[in-house]
Amino acid sequence: EACHARGIRVINDMVMNHSSVAHPWFTEAAAYLRTLPAGEEPDAAVCPTVDWYRFSREPQKGYEPLPGTEWYYEARFWSGMPDFNLENPEVRQAFQEIAAFWLAHGCDGFRMDAVTSYETDDTEGSVAELARFAEDVHALSPEAYIVGEAWADVATYARFYDSGIDSLFDFDFAGSEGAIAKAVRGNLKADQFAQRIVDNEGLFAAHNPDYINAPFYTNHDMARSAGYYLKQGEACTKQAEGLNLLMGGNAFLYYGEELGMRGSGRDENKRAPMLWSNDPDAPGMCAGPPEMETIEHKCGSLAAQASDPESIYQYVKRAIRLRNTFPAIARGESRMVEALSDERVCVLERRVLQEDSAACGEAVILVINLDPEPRMLDLKADPSTAAAELAGMLTISPEESVVETPERMLQLPGRGIAILQAAAEEQ
Repeated sequence: EACHARGIRVINDMVMNHSSVAHPWFTEAAAYLRTLPAGEEPDAAVCPTVDWYRFSREPQKGYEPLPGTEWYYEARFWSGMPDFNLENPEVRQAFQEIAAFWLAHGCDGFRMDAVTSYETDDTEGSVAELARFAEDVHALSPEAYIVGEAWADVATYARFYDSGIDSLFDFDFAGSEGAIAKAVRGNLKADQFAQRIVDNEGLFAAHNPDYINAPFYTNHDMARSAGYYLKQGEACTKQAEGLNLLMGGNAFLYYGEELGMRGSGRDENKRAPMLWSNDPDAPGMCAGPPEMETIEHKCGSLAAQASDPESIYQYVKRAIRLRNTFPAIARGESRMVEALSDERVCVLERRVLQEDSAACGEAVILVINLDPEPRMLDLKADPSTAAAELAGMLTISPEESVVETPERMLQLPGRGIAILQAAAEEQ
């Protein structure tokens, strides 16, 4: 309720692939199997949850031995996380009830964990399981937002849009080897980066015309991004955050990325607590995971960065402000302006085409300089930019500026991004 009063929506993490071995559903099934006479088949009428997981008398790939029995259970991720048997309608009913509980308490939707694993090595089956859950949720709350985690290649996770969920995390752009990091490091040409955005939008729309992309840059399973650019410096860290926040759809930002927090290696390091202050006893601070190693956060805490206009934190705030100022950044469909795009600079027109949108016809043009050196562009080279006006900018330092000359030349500082307001199309 406090979040809703501030215009903030809350979505819950829904783990539908597995439970803990300590969950009552699993401990009940395990206890029943321990009392089952040798050679006797389990009876779901006696213990319903024995059919909620996948048990086998034979060892199989991805199965773990159940201590004290002759049985094995499926646990693809880890022995402490047994997989559900989602083909059992009782399991579906249980998750429908869980969703109903949270929706009744004001939850606005769900982040679906590990959707590619619902049916092992079976994308079509996993999509079907996700579709059933989405159907149940939208029957309860048509406006509920569902975003899926499908850690796979883009062709595979695009297929999960067939399920009818709203969004899927765009892994193609995430992590140290994703399109964002490669483009910032110079390992992916600027025009190729722009074309990948256009291609992915077309791929997703082919599976669900109403899709909402979910770009993200890092998450709790990935090394923190400030460690991706140890040789290139803080400017790369900043621009990468800007590229993520200027993508279409609903952009996700992992806490601490706006501070340039560090963390790699074991999972606990990637999940270090939010660095509100360098003082461990300051309000809001916590100790973090017990197995976390000592991490040196070189960019400083929020308390140190909040008043520094040159900080990563203030850069990210400027990026979010631009995103909120120009709705077409999030809602528009992308087209690369080829006449102005090359290996180090890309230009993307993003126009809102949906007829039922209040922003229909609105358009912006993103001019992105991936070169650490300044670049000059001739806006007269393409009709879309010739008629556009400079409306916003995102520069590494707030002291830098994007300059438009009377001759319609656009001067971009190193790693600078310009926002041009394009002429709206008449409907």
